[in-house]
Amino acid sequence: PTPTSVAPPPGPQPTPEQPEGRKPSMPANSTVQGYVYNYSSGRPVPGIEVVISGGGWSTSTRSDSNGFYRFQGLGYGVATLNLRLPPGFTRANPDLKVFLDGKNTVEVNLGFYAGEKPSWPVQLSLLQKTLFVKSGADFEIGFEVRNTGSEVLDGIEVEVNLPGVVSLKGVSPEMAAFEVKQNGVKISIGELKPSQVMQIRLKCHLGTSPGRYTVPITVRYSGMAYTVSALIQVETSLPKTGFALPVGLAILLLFTIYMARYLRISG
Repeated sequence: PTPTSVAPPPGPQPTPEQPEGRKPSMPANSTVQGYVYNYSSGRPVPGIEVVISGGGWSTSTRSDSNGFYRFQGLGYGVATLNLRLPPGFTRANPDLKVFLDGKNTVEVNLGFYAGEKPSWPVQLSLLQKTLFVKSGADFEIGFEVRNTGSEVLDGIEVEVNLPGVVSLKGVSPEMAAFEVKQNGVKISIGELKPSQVMQIRLKCHLGTSPGRYTVPITVRYSGMAYTVSALIQVETSLPKTGFALPVGLAILLLFTIYMARYLRISG
C-alpha cells in the first residue's frame, strides 16, 4: 500500500533557511537528492513529504511524479533527513544524517513500508555510524548486508561514495567483486542465501584536511535502493615532537631546581 493522505508534489523546490551563525563567506551550494521508495509495493512513490533539518532550520519538499526529491542551496553543517508519513507506515532509514560542506552533492535514497515489519528482503546496516579518525591515518568503514527473506537473492550491488579527502586502499573480503569509481567504489555481491549475512570492510586512507565528512552507502536490488550514511570526524593531534619536547624541558627544569635546592641545603 501507499500512503493516501499526502498532497501532490509542488512546483518549484524551496530554498532552506541557513543555520544561524553561518559565516556569510561560506558557500551555500550543497545539494541532497534521491528517490523515495515504497518497499511494500516495490516502486518509487510520488507525493511523499521529505524533511531536512539541522542547526535551527528546517524545510521540506515532496517527491515528484518519478519519486525523486531534491534540496538545493544548502550550507555547511550536518543535516538530518526524514519522511513525514501517516499512521500505519514505518520509515526504513529514519534520522539519516548527511554532512554538507556548502559545495557537495549527496545522493540519499529514502523509503518506507507498511506496518512494522520490513517487507524488502535486503537489510543494510553499519558496523559503526560515527568514525573518529586521526588526520593522515588509515581506517576502516564496515557494513553488513543481510538477506531477511525466504529466497536466495542474486544481483545485489552496494555503492559507497567517498569524500575527496578519502582514498580507497582495499576491500575485504577479497572475494567481493568491486569496481573503483571516481568518487568511491561499487561492490557486487553474489548469491545471498536466506538469513545469510555478508560483512564488508573498506580499507581507506584519510588526507590531512580537517573537518567532518559523510560516507553515503547505498544498496540496490530489484529496481529499488536504500541508503545509510557514516560520519567521519577528523581528529587533529599535536605532533609527537611538539608535545614531548616541552614536557622534557619541564622535567629537566624541575630536576635542575630540585638539585640546586638540595645542594644548597646540604652545603
